[in-house]
Amino acid sequence: MPPFPTQRLGALLLVAAMALTLAATSEAATLRRGRERIVYGPGGYGRRLNVKSERTDDVQSGRTGDGQSGRAGDVQSGRGEVQKGRGDDVQNVRAGVKKGRASLQKERTDVQRERNDVQKARVGVQKARVGVQRGRTDVQRGRAGLERSRGGVQRGRTGVQKGRADVQKKRTGVQRERASVQNVRAGVKNVRGDVQSKRTDVQQSGRADVQDRTGVVVAFETPEQEQFQYGRPGEAVFGAFR
Repeated sequence: MPPFPTQRLGALLLVAAMALTLAATSEAATLRRGRERIVYGPGGYGRRLNVKSERTDDVQSGRTGDGQSGRAGDVQSGRGEVQKGRGDDVQNVRAGVKKGRASLQKERTDVQRERNDVQKARVGVQKARVGVQRGRTDVQRGRAGLERSRGGVQRGRTGVQKGRADVQKKRTGVQRERASVQNVRAGVKNVRGDVQSKRTDVQQSGRADVQDRTGVVVAFETPEQEQFQYGRPGEAVFGAFR
């Protein structure tokens, strides 16, 4: 960045002052030499006029030319530099302020977005925790239902075992009943055989007895009729005595 215009102006003024000092020094030397010429040299009057004219010309030209031109030009250029520097600096500062404000606004927006993201993340974490809690509750319910199902299965198995035992008992009872029926049937067969043998014996004995008494063979329908018809005194015939 170029130096501040005021510093440049001071430097230019210092250079101008040094130039004026050198000019004045040379002018004093010229005057001294002129005075010596005036005092000691011939034609001093004319030389005095020359010295005066040289003094006037040099001083006026130095003041007017160098001083005015240097002062006016340097001052104007310095003022222009100052104005230009001020304008550029002000514009740069304003542009920097605008950029800084825009950057600050952008940072604030980013911060707000980050805060919103953090809030959303917190809400998501809370929802996830609620979901995990619900999942745990569902797992507990599922385990309880599984335990109840296992209990029901166990009760069902126990019922099946009891049912099988009852069926086995019933089968055993049926087998026993079948055996009893077989025994009854065998007894009936035995009774029938005994009755048949008794009938045969009675028929044979009755017929033989009748044949012995009458010589005629009488056929009876049943042995009871035969006993009733030809019962002997003192024998029981259908619960009565003859």
